[in-house]
This record gives sequence, C-alpha cells and structure tokens, in this order.
Amino acid sequence: YGPPNAGKSTLANIIIKDILGDNIGEMFATSSIEHETREVKQVEKLELKKNGKTLDFSLIDTPGIATKIDFEDFVKNQLSKYMGYQNEKISFVGSISWFFKPQLLKVMEHYHLNTGVIYRSPMEGLIQYHQKNNR
Repeated sequence: YGPPNAGKSTLANIIIKDILGDNIGEMFATSSIEHETREVKQVEKLELKKNGKTLDFSLIDTPGIATKIDFEDFVKNQLSKYMGYQNEKISFVGSISWFFKPQLLKVMEHYHLNTGVIYRSPMEGLIQYHQKNNR
C-alpha cells in the first residue's frame, strides 16, 4: 500500500525471485508509468526458511493511491477480500502510510487488525533484511 511508482511491484518481484529463489519471472508487472497496477494481486502460501525459522505469508501487490487517503476504505474494500486477513500482520510500504501513520494505526486498531512494519520506502525493508541475514 503506497503511492504510485513507489516500487511496490518491484519489491514483490524481488521477494519472490531473489529472496525466495523462485525463478518464475516477473510475477507483478512493473512500469515507469504511474497507475500501471490497476488491481490487487496476490500470491498465497509463500514460505521463507532461514536459520531454522520459517515464515509463512501471502504477498499482496496493490495499486498506488494518488488522491484520497481513506484507510477505512482500504480495509473494507481491499483487505477484507482476503480470507484470514484479520489474523495476519499487515505491513505497509510507502510515504502515504509513513506520513499518515497515526491515522492508519487508528483505523487498524478500530478494526482489531495486527499492524506489522510501516516503511517509508521499499529499500528500508530490503536493507534491514540483508543486514540481518548476512552476518
């Protein structure tokens, strides 16, 4: 969830290919043109194993949000489409979620949803992941 051309689809492809080692090509379309991702796409039941620990997760790629910021609409119209979303940690990438973090957290709390990490840019998560796992 974040602004257009923030790198959400690129990050999703990096996670699938580079981190998970799945050589399925570009799963999520990328472009230099804003609003190329027009619908929510999901890859379910991914598994990441490292140092004897396992992380099971689904990867969701969302369109960029360019105008109205309404986190309640996002929960009702996007997240609610996915079975079991109430039981998952939901993380966010992008300046919208970063700069409007108090409003986002208030909506997440209102709907009793678990908030994961909120990154200002995709690079933050990638840098932390590689620093933590390359020691």
